[in-house]
Amino acid sequence: MNLKRVEQIVEQILKEEPSTREDDYILTTEYYSRICPEVLDMPFRYVFLGHKTLNLPNFKTIERARRKIQARLPELTSKKCKEKRKKLENEYKNYYINWEDKNELQ
Repeated sequence: MNLKRVEQIVEQILKEEPSTREDDYILTTEYYSRICPEVLDMPFRYVFLGHKTLNLPNFKTIERARRKIQARLPELTSKKCKEKRKKLENEYKNYYINWEDKNELQ
């Protein structure tokens, strides 16, 4: 698998399809439909577990490419997505701070 090519395709998709900026499942579906359209008619389990056989990058590779591109080109991240990620980040921090406090008492 050529990671540079994965990044090029992901960047093109992010530029052309704004909905892919907020949802990695939509991004992955769009990616797969562009490089191997027949997978859209295959069962999810077959594609998800058989991505190597189908010569498809896995979901995480596409997600990493998206993160790298959005770090380099923040204009390809929607405001809604930024707000959602910030909220989730705060929720995780609060959860782990509270978890550590509870476990220190034991």
